[in-house]
Amino acid sequence: MSTQRHAPPEPPSTTIDAEEVVTIDRDQTPDRWRYTCPYGHTDWDRTNNHAWCPACRQLNESGFDVDPEHYEVLDKKREVMIPWEQLRLE
Repeated sequence: MSTQRHAPPEPPSTTIDAEEVVTIDRDQTPDRWRYTCPYGHTDWDRTNNHAWCPACRQLNESGFDVDPEHYEVLDKKREVMIPWEQLRLE
């Protein structure tokens, strides 16, 4: 039985104010669901200077044009992108 994969939705083009800094506690469930990769996946991890998403990697391996390395995180509540430089991860 094969499962059909659908392309993820396009992320919003709006970003937060340049002076704003957002603190995320990835150990807290609300933050894990609110702040996602640009395509809405909750299982991203921080790496050197960006976020890496294993779900996006799987989509890429399935033939979708999705990069698993992200330099922005999606705030699903506000529907804005947060640049990696403006994130503080606890």
